[in-house]
Amino acid sequence: MILYVSDLDGTLVGPDERLSRETVKIINTLVDDGLAFTIATARSLTTAAEMIAPLHLRLPVILNNGAFIYHPLKKKNIVANFLSPAAVERLVADCRQCGFSPTLHVLTGEERLRVYYRKPIHPGEKHYICGRLAKGDSRFLRVDDLRPAPGDRVYALLVIGNHPELATLAAKWSADPEIAVHYAQDIYSGAYWLEVTDRQATKKGAVRFLRDLLSVEKVVCFGDHLNDLPMFEEADEAYAVANAHKLLKTKATRIIEANDRDGVARFLLQMAEERSNTRPVAFS
Repeated sequence: MILYVSDLDGTLVGPDERLSRETVKIINTLVDDGLAFTIATARSLTTAAEMIAPLHLRLPVILNNGAFIYHPLKKKNIVANFLSPAAVERLVADCRQCGFSPTLHVLTGEERLRVYYRKPIHPGEKHYICGRLAKGDSRFLRVDDLRPAPGDRVYALLVIGNHPELATLAAKWSADPEIAVHYAQDIYSGAYWLEVTDRQATKKGAVRFLRDLLSVEKVVCFGDHLNDLPMFEEADEAYAVANAHKLLKTKATRIIEANDRDGVARFLLQMAEERSNTRPVAFS
């Protein structure tokens, strides 16, 4: 079996943050015909769920850059990676010293997702936090003290700001063996995002877990940004969409059409037709 894993934003999803009708039609037809396909995204289940709802996904989905692996049929996490309390304390102290106010992403003792934040100042913070609140995202809770409550388990810490100030902090944190650092420019706001998770929480580790869990012979990945580099390393074949970051393109097996042209879906359809000796795939 070949496992196909696609990033979401900038890859499978268009610039309007939506799956096109064409992509949904093609993916669902192929999945219903037996294609092993899933998603690997930096998004949480809260923000990814509505986006991927039209897809007939049956395999576990990689969320929060690998912090969680969620089974859509069982409706539960089958893998969860959390930062240690000591690591969270160090990271928050570093942010305070550098003048940054991070958001803490936690799973509460009641198994609810929460995002703790203080007053957003940077335009990128406002775009993220205010944008989520405007959409009715109930995870967000403004606090005076960024300290996890009893029973909280922190799965990610996010800092939004400018380059190169954030790059300096990213470089420091990258030397910490207990954590994984994800640093890139947000494709929607243009601000820089510095996200930290447990060292086990990467797309590479999550893809490897699925490879073993599903006993697949080959893994094919699709991506567009720097946080996709780890899963490109794990993949047997890796395809970058035409709108991808230039560094990711250098690591790709091949460049395919852009996300606004249904690049991933059209590529998968082409592969399916080639495997069936050019017999067109029948759409319902």
